Amino acid sequence: MIVGTAGHIDHGKTTLVKALTGVDTDRLPEEKQRGISIALGYAYLDIEASGAAASSSAATTTATATAAAAATSATTAAATATGTGTGTGTGTAAAAATGRASPNGTAPGARASRIGFVDVPGHERLVHTMLSGATGIDHALLLVAADDGVMPQTREHLALLSLLGIARGTVAMTKCDRVDTATRARRRDEIRALLAGTALADARIFEVAATAGEGVGELREHLVAESLALPKRELAGQGFRLAVDRVFSLAGVGTVCTGTAHAGEVAIGDELLLLPPAPGQAPRRGRVRSLHAQNAAAERATAGQRVAIGLVGIDKDEVARGQWLAAPEIAQWTDRLDARLRLWAEETKPLRSGTPVHVHIGAEQVTGSVAVLGAVGGGALDAVAPGEEAFVQLVLHRPVGAWAGDRVVLRDASATRALAGGVVLDPQGPARYRRTALRLGELVALAAPTVSERLSGLLRQAPMGVDLARFAAGQGVATGGRAALIHEEDPHPSPLPLGGRGGQSTPSASKDISSSEDNGPSEDISPSEDNEPSKDNEPSDSLARLRERVGVRVFGLSATLPQAGEAVGDPIVGAVVSGAAGPAWALGAAQTAQWTDIALQRLERYHQDQPEELGPDLARWRRLAAPRMAEPLWRALVQRMAAAGQVAITGAAAHRPEHGVQLSALDERLAQKMTPALNTAGFEGAWARDLAKQTAEPEALVRTTLARLAQRGELFQVVKDLYYAPPAIRDLARIARESAIGGDGDVTAAAFRDRSGLGRKRAIQVLEFFDKVGLLRRVGDAHRLRTDCRLFIDEDAPGDVAHASQAA
Repeated sequence: MIVGTAGHIDHGKTTLVKALTGVDTDRLPEEKQRGISIALGYAYLDIEASGAAASSSAATTTATATAAAAATSATTAAATATGTGTGTGTGTAAAAATGRASPNGTAPGARASRIGFVDVPGHERLVHTMLSGATGIDHALLLVAADDGVMPQTREHLALLSLLGIARGTVAMTKCDRVDTATRARRRDEIRALLAGTALADARIFEVAATAGEGVGELREHLVAESLALPKRELAGQGFRLAVDRVFSLAGVGTVCTGTAHAGEVAIGDELLLLPPAPGQAPRRGRVRSLHAQNAAAERATAGQRVAIGLVGIDKDEVARGQWLAAPEIAQWTDRLDARLRLWAEETKPLRSGTPVHVHIGAEQVTGSVAVLGAVGGGALDAVAPGEEAFVQLVLHRPVGAWAGDRVVLRDASATRALAGGVVLDPQGPARYRRTALRLGELVALAAPTVSERLSGLLRQAPMGVDLARFAAGQGVATGGRAALIHEEDPHPSPLPLGGRGGQSTPSASKDISSSEDNGPSEDISPSEDNEPSKDNEPSDSLARLRERVGVRVFGLSATLPQAGEAVGDPIVGAVVSGAAGPAWALGAAQTAQWTDIALQRLERYHQDQPEELGPDLARWRRLAAPRMAEPLWRALVQRMAAAGQVAITGAAAHRPEHGVQLSALDERLAQKMTPALNTAGFEGAWARDLAKQTAEPEALVRTTLARLAQRGELFQVVKDLYYAPPAIRDLARIARESAIGGDGDVTAAAFRDRSGLGRKRAIQVLEFFDKVGLLRRVGDAHRLRTDCRLFIDEDAPGDVAHASQAA
């Protein structure tokens, strides 16, 4: 357990910590001279295996500290590494001097566990230092001097503890030897009145006189009991991160960063990133050379401990207080985060958008402004009333490290009083559409207590699916824990209700997506009402090859995330894309059905508008149906439709199964006769009339057969009656890609003509054909290459369904 002190200046915080632990946390010469704390101080108290404190009285503690003074010179490096002052608590001297440790972070022969103390300054101008130390503590120790009573910083520190969400705490009424019994009773009443309505309203009050030892033993025993009763932290699946509050260098150790570990665990040899990086640079990467956890040498450190990390690869001058050391898989930084915020009840004015504030998060302080997004229930809201909660976005003036669940405190523009406090919901808040009903619904989902519940709610809200890698990083979930985000129960897609001809969807659901700010087409599309679900549950061989080539696994709606009050088998997850580190993308079941319905209707419309073509390639189909959907999710959606028999993939084209053309025996005979001429035509192509002459067949029959072959994707009609064989088109497409120049990828007619050897007229016709099928797009006098289109790649032969996946 980590205990953080709080209270007004000169109310005895440092003296009481020394009485409890034997450690003087005032380590700086300036602090000694002025008699006040300026920087954060650290101390530790060992706990016996039986649950008793290692020192049972102040006298014993003081004697132990005196005896340990002889070992101070041998332990300076280890003590300094975790931020302690002069002296040492019971049981720490030998461990620090030898430098040996057991894997759990305690020295050989040391007690079962250890309580860490963070002693904060009480001066009004050092509140930012107090906040950097209070972030991450488990238990608050609020001090009120019996002679002074409640003072301004007493109130402010209590407000900050409340805004940080610290619900466990104890009150020490210090300097009781200076007042009489009546004054003590009066101070107790003042303290109870002060605590009323806060999370510490029921906190025990101890009367102590640290210099005389009065009440210290009882307070120590209480803190030990609180430590043993503290719930165990959940470490599984979390990435390590530590908020740096001190940095220095030691001979033989190198750069040492100290701070409170907020999540996960770290071991010697692990690599960590320093966040946020310098502007325009990648994060610095360092390797853990040595560890001290709770002031003892360790091989491993975990969340909830004070940790000192010796780093290789990062210089001292590159690190500043407020930065984070984090596992690479959760590395992120932001200058815009969404949070659930409560305005302090004693504020006299509501909090409005545009209010300039000082933002405290982790050990960092940064200026920024507030944007009020809406009420916590999802409704509209213009301002936050005192004592009320709301969703807000904090727009910061420079990036900081932040993760979901981190506590944040706001102070006014002059940094003289606490305004509000809350918890981060989304560390990567959007700059646009941040106040829409859809976004507020997502924030409601992100406010759920567990990661699985947040993802479950988010999947119900997000029309374009969830980037699971980004979501996991924002939630602080390590790579090893990402596979558990979605239970991959069914390795094959199931043709459950998907809309279109393969199933039915809900009209209101389709309307929701069509009217969303994040979708592509804006017109309302009514779903088909006369469709039957496909009965073929098994993917075809061609689809299996497609899945293998694309490297994407798609799972059916049996993948579930149970939510409170919901049966385990209720469908929540639709299309899922699996990556190397676990699920990479997921689309909700309802959204999967809605987008499938929209995609199929766009395809039907394409068939109506372009009856001579077999169908669009997958990239073009995505631009028509869901242009803002992530490409991996679109591929997964197409695979589901193909598995359900709703679409067919022929060559580079996607089409409805019934749109495919069947060749008659006459067509087959004519195709065989024309094939040699088409193959030898090369880049010039073959005209229908010339093919009729060469085969001695009626021109009308030849045109009909050529049109059917083009609809099947076995030939390509560049202009009316001019046909190309697939090998020639693939070679011309390759030349077009090679002709792309500049950063925009423009293909000019002249460059294409010179590379292909065609005449100018024919070169322009071919480029316009590529514009039509989606390989290029016309921009002024140039034809710009579409980077998302992989039509006519040499390695994919016609009819190979894998080609369609490449086109996506």
